Amino acid sequence: MRYNHFRDNLAAPVKLGIGLGAIALLGRWLTGLNIVDSPEALMRYGLYGTLGYSLATALALMLFGWLGKYVRSHSGDALTLSQWLTAKLTPSGARLMTGLFAILILETVLLQGMVSGFFFHQLFGLPEVAGRTAFIVICSLLAGFIGLQTLYALAIPQVILTFSVAIMFPLFYFIRQGVDPVYSGIRLYHPYMLVIDNHSALLFIATGVLVGLGQVIADPATWQRLFHIERSKIVPAFMMSGMMYATVLMAFLLLVMVSIHSGGLANIPSLIYPLLSITHSPVLFGMLIICLILMFTVSYMSRFQAVLKLCMEQFNLANSGEKRTRNIIICMAMFIATIISLSVSMTPIQILYLFGSLHACMLGPMLLLTLIHKRIHGITLPLITMGGWIAQFLLQLFSSFSGLERIWISSAVSAVLTCIYLLVTLGLRRHTQHMSMDLDR
Repeated sequence: MRYNHFRDNLAAPVKLGIGLGAIALLGRWLTGLNIVDSPEALMRYGLYGTLGYSLATALALMLFGWLGKYVRSHSGDALTLSQWLTAKLTPSGARLMTGLFAILILETVLLQGMVSGFFFHQLFGLPEVAGRTAFIVICSLLAGFIGLQTLYALAIPQVILTFSVAIMFPLFYFIRQGVDPVYSGIRLYHPYMLVIDNHSALLFIATGVLVGLGQVIADPATWQRLFHIERSKIVPAFMMSGMMYATVLMAFLLLVMVSIHSGGLANIPSLIYPLLSITHSPVLFGMLIICLILMFTVSYMSRFQAVLKLCMEQFNLANSGEKRTRNIIICMAMFIATIISLSVSMTPIQILYLFGSLHACMLGPMLLLTLIHKRIHGITLPLITMGGWIAQFLLQLFSSFSGLERIWISSAVSAVLTCIYLLVTLGLRRHTQHMSMDLDR
């Protein structure tokens, strides 16, 4: 990719309509983790709880369309998330918020690296470390050097294959095997997954709504697509992407049921292996493999590229004419991502608790940024987010709260601090107005 292509992508040259805008959003959010997520979450919260948690993201996407339209209407000349942050915060505050976005990308690095490593181990017999390393290195480098238009183009076959697999796979299996063996197998091996009145599952779904809203509003890739979609088509594009995302998740529920009906999940770190093992059609097997590879790569590259461009623009590196500087930064980002993916050992549910708390803590400050027109000075809002997230670590060390409860408490701390900051700011502004009126008299 020529250097000018990288710089032009920051200026948002792409204008997406409803259809391509929805596909670009789905390319980011169809991560592949929907069907290969932690069996631990399934065992704890059941099929209904896990599905409800995932559907919360679809709801958040639809709601963000209305908020995004409001942002675009009041964003002035801003064409990127970086320019919007600069208009809302001081330079130090914008860079600190950018640092929080960079921390959030670690969730993708850890989860996608873990799942892809297991995937390549089951498919090609590669050691999981080798598969994880190859995935992170290749996708990080591609994210730094390919153009945004290429990434949007890759999202088209990704979405087509995803819908094809989600529709054809359950249909083929149920016609061949019948519905009753699947249902009977789940009742035999995993009866707890079919329980509806599971209070933990209800809390998991409620947490999914909270985390989903924070995840969408604090996702640089989603903001990137927001500024690329035509203003009059923002709401329909986000509504369509949310409904399509929910439809895919419902179909993925059938895939999950098919993959777990014939055995236990105690020693399985991912649902990839049982899903691949029951695929008897070579055509469907090939479609599933290509679909999963596209899911992993496009979603990872979308987030990594958006965060990389945001960091480079915030730290005044995107407009530098030195190609060597850009290449060094991309390689360093790839190297750091690989080291973190290999050195950090966490289960998917632990990653969910850790970064879900940060997503929830960012909800209040990001809402305040979007809804207040005037410039917000200082670094208070990023510090509020960090304060709420630090509370999560303190709760983990000095209390016996569960992971879901820690998410709610830390997000409540962030929300309370945001409200206090808002009240103090409004009070000071009103006091300043009264002082100026008295001086005019």
